[in-house]
Parts: sequence; C-alpha cells; structure tokens
Amino acid sequence: MPIWKFRTLEEAARHLNHRPNTPEASVGTALFLLSLSEASRRGIRTVPRGIHRYRTVEEAEAARERFALDRLRAH
Repeated sequence: MPIWKFRTLEEAARHLNHRPNTPEASVGTALFLLSLSEASRRGIRTVPRGIHRYRTVEEAEAARERFALDRLRAH
C-alpha cells in the first residue's frame, strides 16, 4: 500500500476517495452496524478465525462483510 505525504489538510482532503453520502447508503450502514451489535450481544462470531491474505484492503473488507452477513443470516 503506498504512503502519501501532504503539505496541508486541504490537499489531503482532495486526495481522499469520498463515498457517496446518500440516504440509501446511510440506512444500509446503520442496519449493518445494528446487526453487528445484536450479533455481539448474542455471541455470534462475525469475523473469520485465523489469518487470511488479501491483495487489497477493499477485498479484505468485502470478504469480512460477506462472512458477517452469512453468519447473521444463519442465526
């Protein structure tokens, strides 16, 4: 993963990849966080055991989300 250096906060903010801030995305995120909270209360594992290797951070996050959703649907 590359390291980026910026001289100002504004320069860094321009470089960031901003996610769209739509109501649908916000509701989906809120529901997912609520389901993770309920899973931890009920003792459901939402993170796979062991060490896994991924090529990108996005790929790892997608795999973690898929695993969590599968476990939540199973219970």
